[in-house]
Amino acid sequence: MKTLSALVLAAGLGAVALTGCSGASAPASTSSASSAPSASSETTEAPAASGDQSVEDACATATASVSALQSDLTSISTDVSEGNFTVVAEKLGALNTSLETAAAEISNSEVKGALTTLGEKVGDFAAIFTGVADGDMTAFTTKVEELQTVSQEVATAGQAMTELCS
Repeated sequence: MKTLSALVLAAGLGAVALTGCSGASAPASTSSASSAPSASSETTEAPAASGDQSVEDACATATASVSALQSDLTSISTDVSEGNFTVVAEKLGALNTSLETAAAEISNSEVKGALTTLGEKVGDFAAIFTGVADGDMTAFTTKVEELQTVSQEVATAGQAMTELCS
């Protein structure tokens, strides 16, 4: 039971790292990508070298993509503790797809790179749960080291995204 608690905690830390991105101070944007940046913004970001999208606008797109799935992420710890590994893999897979889609919409190379890295790490995190039969805690406990390593990578990628978009 002690190992299971450690695994649930590690999975929860990975999920929290992902939700931390949605707390960034980038403005929410519901308008089209062609709208002009807000003149009242305190942060003035230069356009990206490989695109004309500002860091602020790119972060708004990235933040919206992560925020849209935050409610799913808050339930991952419960799903892990209940042994619903298929559901966990599906939720993380959906987040990975959402991050990939958002990255494809971003022309700012700095934000695109950070979001792409975050998406890759989320995909790695989802892969841990893929193939583990629901309820098979023994098989899941064999993945402790991998879970801890990937959780840290997700947290690092999430922190980089947060720092960029704050």
